[in-house]
Amino acid sequence: MKKCTKIIVMALSGAITLTSYAQRSVTTLNDGWQFSNGALQDVKEWQTVRVPHDWAIYGPFDRANDLQSVAIEQNGEKEESIKTGRTGGLPFIGKGVYRTTFDISDTTNVTYTLLFDGAMSNAKVCINGRHAITWPYG
Repeated sequence: MKKCTKIIVMALSGAITLTSYAQRSVTTLNDGWQFSNGALQDVKEWQTVRVPHDWAIYGPFDRANDLQSVAIEQNGEKEESIKTGRTGGLPFIGKGVYRTTFDISDTTNVTYTLLFDGAMSNAKVCINGRHAITWPYG
């Protein structure tokens, strides 16, 4: 009898590749992702996206999103003035949540590897609701 396991994966961002060894095959899971701005517990609505997906770049960009009052010593400035900050006016700073679902037909004597490529800044991965890994860097 063939066993079917349903896996739900949640991550902040990135492409994912599912690899089965022995009889190696690669499945790229770029389509069918859902995304929401904010933390998981605050999700009200999901948007269907394709990864890689950079949720922070969807406009409108605005200089006011990232203003800072600083004096740049390297430029010889003695007094602070208003400048745009480090994000270039990105419209959203904070958390974002991605999720997808896919089926694995049989897990008997098979090893699978999930490879995330491009997950950025404090990515947390959960599989079937259980924490799998946290990666603090890009």
